[in-house]
Amino acid sequence: MSSERKYALLKEREARFSESEGKFSVLVENVATGILLREKDGTIEYANPAFVNLVEKAVEIIASESGRHFDPEFVKVFLEFAEEFRAISER
Repeated sequence: MSSERKYALLKEREARFSESEGKFSVLVENVATGILLREKDGTIEYANPAFVNLVEKAVEIIASESGRHFDPEFVKVFLEFAEEFRAISER
C-alpha cells in the first residue's frame, strides 16, 4: 500500500473518530444520569450537567432541616467533596 493511501486511510479514520467523539459528548452532556470522571488520585476530571444538579440538590438537602438526620461524618465528607467540586466546576 502506498504512503498516500495510508495517509488517506489515517485521515478517514481520524474524521470518523472525531465524529464519534462528538456524538458521545452530546450524549454525555444531555443524559439525565449524573456522570463524574475522576483521576486515580481522586482529582475530578469531568462532571456532566446532571451530576452538577445532583450535587447542588444534595447540598440543599443536607443544609436544610432534614439534613440533621444524616451522620455528621458523612455530612463533613460530602460537604468537603461539594466544595472541591464547586471549585473545579467554576473553572
